[in-house]
Amino acid sequence: MISGDIWNWQTNYTVYLVVDIFDLHNLFMSNTAGMEILNNTERKRFETDLGEEFAFLDYEQFENTIALTHTFVPHTFRHQGIAFALVRFALEYARATHLQVIIGCSTVTIFMETHPEYQQLLIK
Repeated sequence: MISGDIWNWQTNYTVYLVVDIFDLHNLFMSNTAGMEILNNTERKRFETDLGEEFAFLDYEQFENTIALTHTFVPHTFRHQGIAFALVRFALEYARATHLQVIIGCSTVTIFMETHPEYQQLLIK
């Protein structure tokens, strides 16, 4: 189990997160086949067009590192694996471009708990 406090800046209260990490793969990695994810360097985010809205993972890239800072998926598209697909894309980008990763987003943290094959990308 992973548990922790997440401050919700929009509603000004704390949400308590308790997640069974073994169920995450099934919960979050469905319905993403064929999804196109792009690196929008102008906006500094990895994004996918969902029709009228975008889902995205913000980042800051430096010389040898990339900080993954915030994931957003519109409410009507949540729990379909989109956030984790964005994280996987970002990590594959980091691997391909030889960048070390700084985690600044709880979604990335949860993804990393269930995907040890990306641990070597984390900044030490």
